[in-house]
Amino acid sequence: MNIQNTILGLLMSGPKTGYVLKQMFDSSLGFFAGASFGSIYPTLRKCEEVGLVKMDLEIQNGRPNRKVYSLTPKGRKGFLSALRADLIVSPYRNEFLTKLFFFSYLDAREREGFVRDYIRYVSEKMDRLAELDTLAGVEPDAFQEMCYGFGIRYVRELARNARKLQKEVERHDDPGRKRKGTLRSGKRTQG
Repeated sequence: MNIQNTILGLLMSGPKTGYVLKQMFDSSLGFFAGASFGSIYPTLRKCEEVGLVKMDLEIQNGRPNRKVYSLTPKGRKGFLSALRADLIVSPYRNEFLTKLFFFSYLDAREREGFVRDYIRYVSEKMDRLAELDTLAGVEPDAFQEMCYGFGIRYVRELARNARKLQKEVERHDDPGRKRKGTLRSGKRTQG
Protein backbone atom coordinates (compact mmCIF):
# COMPACT_ATOMS: atom_id res chain seq x y z
CA MET A 1 0.00 0.00 0.00
CA ASN A 2 1.17 3.51 -0.65
CA ILE A 3 1.57 6.06 2.12
CA GLN A 4 -1.82 7.66 1.46
CA ASN A 5 -3.71 4.41 1.86
CA THR A 6 -1.63 3.43 4.88
CA ILE A 7 -2.49 6.74 6.57
CA LEU A 8 -6.17 6.26 5.73
CA GLY A 9 -5.94 2.76 7.24
CA LEU A 10 -4.41 4.12 10.45
CA LEU A 11 -7.25 6.64 10.67
CA MET A 12 -9.83 3.83 10.44
CA SER A 13 -9.47 3.31 14.21
CA GLY A 14 -10.15 6.97 14.98
CA PRO A 15 -8.83 10.54 14.70
CA LYS A 16 -5.10 11.13 15.11
CA THR A 17 -2.54 13.89 14.88
CA GLY A 18 0.32 13.74 12.41
CA TYR A 19 2.62 13.11 15.38
CA VAL A 20 0.65 10.03 16.46
CA LEU A 21 0.62 8.76 12.87
CA LYS A 22 4.42 9.12 12.78
CA GLN A 23 4.69 7.17 16.06
CA MET A 24 2.55 4.41 14.55
CA PHE A 25 4.73 4.27 11.44
CA ASP A 26 7.86 4.11 13.58
CA SER A 27 6.60 1.52 16.02
CA SER A 28 3.94 -0.68 14.50
CA LEU A 29 4.62 -0.35 10.80
CA GLY A 30 8.35 0.38 10.91
CA PHE A 31 9.21 -3.20 10.05
CA PHE A 32 7.62 -3.02 6.61
CA ALA A 33 6.35 0.52 5.90
CA GLY A 34 8.11 3.70 6.84
CA ALA A 35 7.21 7.34 6.56
CA SER A 36 8.78 10.60 7.67
CA PHE A 37 7.07 13.78 8.82
CA GLY A 38 8.15 15.15 5.43
CA SER A 39 5.85 12.67 3.71
CA ILE A 40 3.08 12.33 6.31
CA TYR A 41 2.05 15.99 6.51
CA PRO A 42 1.98 16.65 2.74
CA THR A 43 -0.06 13.45 2.30
CA LEU A 44 -2.51 14.58 5.00
CA ARG A 45 -2.87 17.98 3.28
CA LYS A 46 -3.50 16.28 -0.08
CA CYS A 47 -6.04 13.91 1.51
CA GLU A 48 -7.80 16.88 3.08
CA GLU A 49 -7.88 18.76 -0.24
CA VAL A 50 -9.60 15.86 -2.01
CA GLY A 51 -11.98 15.15 0.86
CA LEU A 52 -10.53 11.89 2.18
CA VAL A 53 -9.82 13.32 5.63
CA LYS A 54 -10.95 16.33 7.59
CA MET A 55 -8.78 18.32 9.94
CA ASP A 56 -9.99 19.78 13.22
CA LEU A 57 -7.86 22.35 15.00
CA GLU A 58 -7.68 21.61 18.72
CA ILE A 59 -6.95 24.79 20.68
CA GLN A 60 -4.57 24.18 23.58
CA ASN A 61 -3.76 26.73 26.27
CA GLY A 62 -0.06 27.38 26.70
CA ARG A 63 0.84 24.86 23.99
CA PRO A 64 0.74 24.86 20.21
CA ASN A 65 -2.65 24.02 18.73
CA ARG A 66 -3.05 20.47 17.45
CA LYS A 67 -4.29 19.40 14.04
CA VAL A 68 -6.38 16.27 14.46
CA TYR A 69 -7.23 14.31 11.33
CA SER A 70 -10.19 12.02 10.89
CA LEU A 71 -11.46 9.90 8.04
CA THR A 72 -14.41 11.06 5.96
CA PRO A 73 -16.87 8.57 4.43
CA LYS A 74 -15.08 9.13 1.11
CA GLY A 75 -11.73 8.36 2.79
CA ARG A 76 -13.11 5.20 4.39
CA LYS A 77 -14.49 4.04 1.02
CA GLY A 78 -11.17 4.85 -0.68
CA PHE A 79 -9.18 2.93 1.91
CA LEU A 80 -11.43 -0.14 1.73
CA SER A 81 -11.22 -0.07 -2.06
CA ALA A 82 -7.40 0.03 -1.88
CA LEU A 83 -7.41 -2.76 0.72
CA ARG A 84 -9.57 -4.95 -1.50
CA ALA A 85 -7.52 -4.29 -4.65
CA ASP A 86 -5.39 -7.07 -6.10
CA LEU A 87 -2.21 -7.70 -4.16
CA ILE A 88 0.90 -6.29 -5.79
CA VAL A 89 4.04 -7.91 -4.43
CA SER A 90 7.02 -5.61 -4.82
CA PRO A 91 10.29 -7.15 -5.91
CA TYR A 92 12.47 -7.93 -2.92
CA ARG A 93 15.46 -5.63 -2.79
CA ASN A 94 18.21 -6.00 -0.26
CA GLU A 95 21.39 -3.98 -0.56
CA PHE A 96 23.28 -6.40 1.65
CA LEU A 97 22.47 -9.36 -0.64
CA THR A 98 23.51 -7.33 -3.68
CA LYS A 99 26.85 -6.56 -2.04
CA LEU A 100 27.23 -10.20 -0.95
CA PHE A 101 26.96 -11.21 -4.61
CA PHE A 102 30.14 -9.17 -5.27
CA PHE A 103 32.05 -10.05 -2.08
CA SER A 104 34.85 -11.69 -4.08
CA TYR A 105 36.06 -8.18 -4.94
CA LEU A 106 36.57 -7.31 -1.26
CA ASP A 107 39.23 -8.50 1.12
CA ALA A 108 38.38 -10.79 4.04
CA ARG A 109 38.32 -7.97 6.61
CA GLU A 110 35.82 -5.96 4.53
CA ARG A 111 33.59 -8.99 3.93
CA GLU A 112 33.50 -9.89 7.60
CA GLY A 113 32.80 -6.24 8.50
CA PHE A 114 29.78 -6.11 6.19
CA VAL A 115 28.42 -9.33 7.65
CA ARG A 116 28.90 -8.03 11.22
CA ASP A 117 27.12 -4.78 10.27
CA TYR A 118 24.23 -6.74 8.78
CA ILE A 119 23.94 -8.92 11.89
CA ARG A 120 23.90 -5.76 14.02
CA TYR A 121 21.18 -4.26 11.80
CA VAL A 122 19.04 -7.40 12.04
CA SER A 123 19.58 -7.59 15.81
CA GLU A 124 18.47 -3.96 16.22
CA LYS A 125 15.38 -4.70 14.10
CA MET A 126 14.63 -7.69 16.31
CA ASP A 127 15.04 -5.58 19.46
CA ARG A 128 12.67 -2.94 18.07
CA LEU A 129 10.04 -5.54 17.25
CA ALA A 130 10.42 -7.13 20.68
CA GLU A 131 9.73 -3.75 22.34
CA LEU A 132 6.41 -3.28 20.58
CA ASP A 133 3.39 -3.90 22.73
CA THR A 134 0.74 -1.78 21.09
CA LEU A 135 0.14 0.33 18.04
CA ALA A 136 1.23 3.60 19.67
CA GLY A 137 -1.44 3.35 22.32
CA VAL A 138 -4.05 1.55 20.20
CA GLU A 139 -4.97 -1.99 21.23
CA PRO A 140 -4.03 -4.25 18.28
CA ASP A 141 -6.65 -6.48 16.71
CA ALA A 142 -6.07 -10.15 15.90
CA PHE A 143 -4.73 -9.45 12.40
CA GLN A 144 -2.35 -6.78 13.65
CA GLU A 145 -1.10 -9.36 16.18
CA MET A 146 -0.65 -11.84 13.30
CA CYS A 147 1.30 -9.23 11.36
CA TYR A 148 3.51 -8.63 14.40
CA GLY A 149 4.06 -12.37 14.85
CA PHE A 150 4.96 -12.77 11.17
CA GLY A 151 7.43 -9.88 11.50
CA ILE A 152 9.07 -11.45 14.54
CA ARG A 153 9.43 -14.82 12.78
CA TYR A 154 10.74 -13.14 9.61
CA VAL A 155 13.41 -11.15 11.43
CA ARG A 156 14.34 -14.16 13.58
CA GLU A 157 14.94 -16.12 10.37
CA LEU A 158 17.01 -13.24 8.94
CA ALA A 159 19.14 -13.29 12.10
CA ARG A 160 19.59 -17.07 11.88
CA ASN A 161 20.61 -16.85 8.21
CA ALA A 162 22.96 -13.93 8.90
CA ARG A 163 24.77 -15.90 11.64
CA LYS A 164 25.01 -18.91 9.31
CA LEU A 165 26.38 -16.66 6.56
CA GLN A 166 28.95 -15.23 8.97
CA LYS A 167 30.32 -18.73 9.59
CA GLU A 168 30.35 -19.46 5.84
CA VAL A 169 32.25 -16.24 5.08
CA GLU A 170 34.74 -16.94 7.87
CA ARG A 171 35.24 -20.51 6.57
CA HIS A 172 35.69 -19.18 3.04
CA ASP A 173 38.27 -16.68 4.23
CA ASP A 174 40.24 -19.35 6.09
CA PRO A 175 43.66 -19.33 4.33
CA GLY A 176 44.00 -23.10 4.73
CA ARG A 177 40.83 -23.76 2.75
CA LYS A 178 41.13 -24.54 -0.94
CA ARG A 179 38.04 -24.60 -3.09
CA LYS A 180 37.07 -23.48 -6.55
CA GLY A 181 33.62 -23.39 -7.99
CA THR A 182 31.30 -21.49 -10.24
CA LEU A 183 27.58 -20.95 -10.20
CA ARG A 184 25.74 -22.13 -13.27
CA SER A 185 21.97 -22.39 -13.49
CA GLY A 186 21.77 -22.06 -9.72
CA LYS A 187 24.02 -25.09 -9.08
CA ARG A 188 27.57 -25.03 -7.79
CA THR A 189 29.97 -27.01 -9.94
CA GLN A 190 33.49 -27.85 -8.92
CA GLY A 191 36.07 -26.53 -11.34
